[in-house]
Amino acid sequence: MGYKVNDKVNVKKNLKVGQMYGKDRFVKYMKDTKVITIKAIEYGEYVANENGFSYTDEMIDGVVV
Repeated sequence: MGYKVNDKVNVKKNLKVGQMYGKDRFVKYMKDTKVITIKAIEYGEYVANENGFSYTDEMIDGVVV
């Protein structure tokens, strides 16, 4: 858990729909989202402000600079 609430982070580009990343599955509704702002951290996952989906550390490619 390297990120905190209000961090703006990049979503990895090479994620595959249906694939598990950590303990969460990457679904088709997440595929068009390139950057998220973390609005909450719940059960060890980051909840995106933009779409309400949960992302894991394995899905994130660092803070937007």
